[in-house]
Amino acid sequence: MDRILVICIVVLTFFITSFFFVISYHTSFFPNFISIPFKYALSEELPQFLQKLKKINDSKYCVSNDFAYANLPNENLSLDYFLDWSYHSNDTFHVERVLLSNNSIEKKYFFTKDYLHNLLYPSAFGQDSYGISYKSRNDNVRPKHFLFNEFGVVYNIKKGPLICSKKSNETFWINDDFTFHHSQEQDSEGNIWACGLKNVDTSLTLNYNAIPFYIVLVDPKNGKTIYSKSILDILEENNLNWMLDWPIINDGNYLDLHHLNDIQPILKDNLFAKKGDVLISLRNLNMILLFDPRNGKIKFHNFNLCQAQHDIDIYNDSCISIFSNNTFVKKRSNGLEELNSIVIYNFITNQKRIFKSEVFEKFKINTRYQGLCEIIDENNFMIEETGAGIVYVFEEDKVRTFFKKTADNQVSMTCWSRLTKINNY
Repeated sequence: MDRILVICIVVLTFFITSFFFVISYHTSFFPNFISIPFKYALSEELPQFLQKLKKINDSKYCVSNDFAYANLPNENLSLDYFLDWSYHSNDTFHVERVLLSNNSIEKKYFFTKDYLHNLLYPSAFGQDSYGISYKSRNDNVRPKHFLFNEFGVVYNIKKGPLICSKKSNETFWINDDFTFHHSQEQDSEGNIWACGLKNVDTSLTLNYNAIPFYIVLVDPKNGKTIYSKSILDILEENNLNWMLDWPIINDGNYLDLHHLNDIQPILKDNLFAKKGDVLISLRNLNMILLFDPRNGKIKFHNFNLCQAQHDIDIYNDSCISIFSNNTFVKKRSNGLEELNSIVIYNFITNQKRIFKSEVFEKFKINTRYQGLCEIIDENNFMIEETGAGIVYVFEEDKVRTFFKKTADNQVSMTCWSRLTKINNY
């Protein structure tokens, strides 16, 4: 009898609470405390929270997924190119230059977490007296976007300076004029284009209409800033300031209106640009700009080529390639997430096409953040799936993959790998 009574009470409670939930969900007749737990349980927030809780002990430097890494191809290649790639192990970060034709390591640097931590900025100086300590607020000191040159290797740290090292755990020069992030690329003179911002702590809600992102040109010999200009000034001076009133198209803090993530210098004259021009990627506007730093003019802009993109490269004299993350595109008709893609855009014909979509389908390449490609030709190219910690190198019908497992069987992140022709830095 007692058991039946308990069951009746449970069922009655369920129906009464459900009734209150339906009424309060659609009206203000009942207080929110009745409906809020149900709304939360039925929303996407609860499974997202549980997933975060599951990963709470995961390393900041590892990826989290169930990918079958053991099944990835590992074929021998004959390309006369270096692969520059990075990984971490036991609080030490490594960057290697691998000769793809024989898989030998030609150069290698390592940087310990303690060494990198000492290079972080002590405060967010120069911004409305906000003295926010980067050291106390940020433990993610992973070095990123390594660039080999004749002076050593250039890299940045999240919320930190641009650094050049000739030896492991040693600093040759440092540029602390900006907080550097994302890519570093060399121009035809060997100078380094880098993405910077004016030392604002982006975790705060400050009264700016956009984070002050800058394109920055740095001298590779001593790290001095040669040139800098803010994205806001570039847009305003070219009568594109109406973009400053746009809502953010992709996710992110409202301050992150533009999200500068790549600067690609034009190394020689071609059919759509002049040597010294730069291509600029603004992720949160899906925007590609062609900009001439000498006269401050935007020669081209388009926000219909790609979605939440990273990495613009020169494909040939009339085309560029763009790594399009497609992160916020709705799911496909089959219910699966939209995969990443490589867009080839022709400036002369104003046409675009998708490069090697079958490769993305086969390997389910789908990084939500970063990611890049480097294309030698139609059959030889490299793709970095940053979110999975995998670098794919394709040579004709052969594929080799690079990834690194840590001691606890996690997979290390990699960040902004590169293909470099032998005899070039």
